[in-house]
Amino acid sequence: MKKKNFSRREKLLIVKNNGFVYDHSTGGHDIYVRGSEKLALVANETNPLIFRRLMKEFNLKEVY
Repeated sequence: MKKKNFSRREKLLIVKNNGFVYDHSTGGHDIYVRGSEKLALVANETNPLIFRRLMKEFNLKEVY
């Protein structure tokens, strides 16, 4: 079974709808914060495998 690849727009919606708020950009990465947690995404495109790992690490649900 093939896993879905998320578009950049879908990734940002997932991050924002799970409580993260854009904080700043540094060195080609966008930094999002939720309380004391920080999540860094590559500004142009995040590797699908890395994004899936981040979803597990930060307990992100597929909420659009």
